[in-house]
Amino acid sequence: MLQVTLGSVATREIHVDHGSRIFRSLHHWWVQLPSVVHFLLTGIIFVIVLGLITSYIYDRTSSRLRFKTIASRSPSWEYDAFVQLYNDRIHSDYRIDPATILRFVKDPKSSPRSSRSLIRNLKRAPQNPQHLLTCAFRRRKCVGLIKSIICANGRILFVAYIATASGEHDVATNLLSYLSKRTLDKVSSLNLIAFEVIGVPSDARGKLKLFNFWIRSRGMNLWTSEDYVQPDVDFKDMLGSTELNGVLGIATRRGSQFDEFELEIIVRAIFFEVYHPSLLAQGSHTEDVCAEYLTILHEDIIRRINLSSK
Repeated sequence: MLQVTLGSVATREIHVDHGSRIFRSLHHWWVQLPSVVHFLLTGIIFVIVLGLITSYIYDRTSSRLRFKTIASRSPSWEYDAFVQLYNDRIHSDYRIDPATILRFVKDPKSSPRSSRSLIRNLKRAPQNPQHLLTCAFRRRKCVGLIKSIICANGRILFVAYIATASGEHDVATNLLSYLSKRTLDKVSSLNLIAFEVIGVPSDARGKLKLFNFWIRSRGMNLWTSEDYVQPDVDFKDMLGSTELNGVLGIATRRGSQFDEFELEIIVRAIFFEVYHPSLLAQGSHTEDVCAEYLTILHEDIIRRINLSSK
């Protein structure tokens, strides 16, 4: 028993002595290196450790949704990710060029980065529409988007486009909630929500159901009309067959008045504060031609809605 114990102790002493020699050799080698080499090696080790930590955090959190309002000075990859989802999920028959959207979004005077800048812009120039591009990201991929415009002197929130990636349908509800917190809950003058639903019947029913749930959850009243047509951004004739039929939805706060006069103001705001700048940006027609086209279409829609309501 005594011999075994002594033998194990001796072996341990040899092991410790061997490790100490290696450590002293490494320390001697490190001390002999020039200071520049010390700096470079320390930097390399730091970068490696930082990369491992970043990779670990990214793997743990990258699958989570991240909501953001894209505006001026946003990273270029966010613009590219938006364009990819926009082109994939918004049908070409009822969308404007994404470059036109980004042109408005990149202008800080018409596209605020935060609720504070939105309120500031509305105070300085309430007559200027404010363009909001709200997106949901997962692993640097855009999986949901809402393009909306605040118009009519800050009274109307018009939702122009809403889309989600395949398999990400629940993102739409979260996006609408995020948009509400940054607009309806911050800007007291916003008392109307307007939207148009264009597309194949199955998609239209799904979007109408989504909007209905969102608006009811906010305690607002919803009015809809199927006598609506969407202006054609590539129109050829003053009033032809290129416009697409759809549903116009208007949500009002409970207790507020909504009549024919208010309806005409809302449709006019949508046409001349949302569509008119987009038509001009397309560059196919002059300002007078675009205004005449929208005026004719506006009067025709109001006439049709008033006739159907009687």
